[in-house]
Amino acid sequence: MTDDQTLIDYVFKRVEDNQSVELILMELFEKIGNDFCFQDISVKEVISSSSRAIKCTYEWSADQNRSILNLEKRFEDQDFDDIKVLYENEKAKLKVFVYFESSPDMPKGLMTAGVKSLLRIPLVKDGVFCGYIDFVDKTDDRRMFIADEINTLKSVSKMVLMYLFPVRELEHANNEAREYSEFDSLTHLLKYEYVYDNLRRIVETGFEGSRLDFISIDFSNFKFINEKYGYVSGNNILFEIAQYIYSVSDKIIACCRPYSDNFYTIIKVEENMTMDHVRQRVEYAANELLEKIRKQFFDCNIIVNCGIYSMVSGERDIEKALFNANLARKFAKHENIVNCCRCLTYKPFMSEVMDRKADYVSSMKKALQTGEFDIRLQPICTTDTKTIVSAEALVRWNKDKELLLPDEFIDVFEENGCIINMDYYVYDRVFAFVAERLKNNKPVVPISLNVSIVHFYTLELLEYIDGLLKKYRISPDYIEFELSEKIYISDYIGVKDVIDGLKKRGFKVFIDGFGSGFSSLNTLMKFDIDGIMLDRKFMKNKLEYKDKIVISCIVEMANKLNLRVFCEGVENEEQRQFLIKNDCPYIQGNLFCPPVKMFVFEDILDRQKDSTEIKLDPKSITLNDENASSML
Repeated sequence: MTDDQTLIDYVFKRVEDNQSVELILMELFEKIGNDFCFQDISVKEVISSSSRAIKCTYEWSADQNRSILNLEKRFEDQDFDDIKVLYENEKAKLKVFVYFESSPDMPKGLMTAGVKSLLRIPLVKDGVFCGYIDFVDKTDDRRMFIADEINTLKSVSKMVLMYLFPVRELEHANNEAREYSEFDSLTHLLKYEYVYDNLRRIVETGFEGSRLDFISIDFSNFKFINEKYGYVSGNNILFEIAQYIYSVSDKIIACCRPYSDNFYTIIKVEENMTMDHVRQRVEYAANELLEKIRKQFFDCNIIVNCGIYSMVSGERDIEKALFNANLARKFAKHENIVNCCRCLTYKPFMSEVMDRKADYVSSMKKALQTGEFDIRLQPICTTDTKTIVSAEALVRWNKDKELLLPDEFIDVFEENGCIINMDYYVYDRVFAFVAERLKNNKPVVPISLNVSIVHFYTLELLEYIDGLLKKYRISPDYIEFELSEKIYISDYIGVKDVIDGLKKRGFKVFIDGFGSGFSSLNTLMKFDIDGIMLDRKFMKNKLEYKDKIVISCIVEMANKLNLRVFCEGVENEEQRQFLIKNDCPYIQGNLFCPPVKMFVFEDILDRQKDSTEIKLDPKSITLNDENASSML
């Protein structure tokens, strides 16, 4: 018969071979069962003293017909206390208990059917009852256990308690550490770096006859849930999103959450499957997901943005595939779609656009230093007499012998945050322009400066303006500020603080592009503003009936609220006459004067000194006229 030293050597050898505790115990119990003629061996552990629960955590059975693994027994307070007293009693004979089927003290519960004889060895550590190991004989009605058998089984039980259980705890700790290092604790998805490694192996082995479609996903306005319902709700939604993604297709080979509410999903599809078909399936699944989210948060306006890039067999660059999927997603976010999924597949022109944007950003600093940015001023005049009352500062970029308009680079600078340096450059030039005119006793009108939304993320605007006031020593009456309509929904507190700060310093503040789709009439009541500038989209070559109704109502409302109202983009006389009829006092547009260089604007101001109707007709300026074109 196997002795205790043989069993101990056996266990240590298995530990040295890096076998798991569960596997070691199963092999050990099988060896003991065969050598000692037991039919069942099981470990029952105390899993909670407070709940008086004992659970079967390991078992071996010769016939494997019936399992009590994970079976749990909860005792009454007194019964549990009696068990503890019995097994923790140092005087208990040899810490071994023998029961027979016919004995009245045979334990009830957690028993294997057909027990004839039971040898139970308590597991007691530092005087505390931790459980027991049951050795079951189903053949001998009153089996006699000899001293050598008992000593060997006691040694085995002690080794399980004092050595294997601590090793098990170390295994659990290592597994938890692995879970923490390899898996996202929030979504339980494999982390990006491990997904990348798996993809690399797939790509290296090849996928002939199929292709890998990389899908980049994010959620616009997800912070609404975090801010209104709390981060716990937001985290729960992210977990549900991860589970949903894996449930919609059996073609998914990888999915991860690299950060925030961004997800990567990679699917393996047949090479002949069209991209339109894949995009439609992605859109269907995304819209179904939106419905699930909205059932829980009915007032949310979350939108799913998706970008798809296909990697065909032979390609190897995973980073490029993910980058292009991200690129398609970013383009999708600009799609004019609401309340559903926005999804685009990658097209080569997207990379060209991004390369151009990257060039703009990298060239900006040098362009500011070398004077490539040119300040233009566009007059704002009275609608009836065309008298200049103010002007708006605009900017053009003379880049590589090409004149770039703001629409081509302003959004790029805002995305990268460098718009602040651009604005500060314009502000400084305008302050200097006004100061120089005042110094030479020349006529001056207020000039309005545009304020990018990015300024409200840094909160340095007021400090910079204070520096300009100190540097140029001009009255705030000569400077006005135009805030884009979308600013008013971005950060109520930050916007109000900046507006109040500008007003406190004596500046006038206007809403630019009013009616472009972001503002509400309630905005006019929230903030202390001086006026609104109607968006140029209202000014069409031929004013439609609905446009006229909207314009007239806005102008009437602004006048009643004692707000100055301007109309941008006025291009023809019909528009001007309509605005005169509806009491819109100020206009801006090419009908009177396009944006012109500073020296041209100075000339216009100097001539207006002796005239109330100075008109610069843009039709008289052609690109063939070198002198005239240099004015614009």
